[in-house]
Amino acid sequence: MRHKYLHNFRQKWNGIDIQYAFNFSIAGLNARRRNEEYDSIAL
Repeated sequence: MRHKYLHNFRQKWNGIDIQYAFNFSIAGLNARRRNEEYDSIAL
């Protein structure tokens, strides 16, 4: 029973990690796109 609880807990955390990494990469892509737009405006 305890093992099953720990397994579910770990799965929940893995899901959070994946979601965080995904959101972080999306934010990074958006920031990079914004920087490219600023560069083209500056040029």
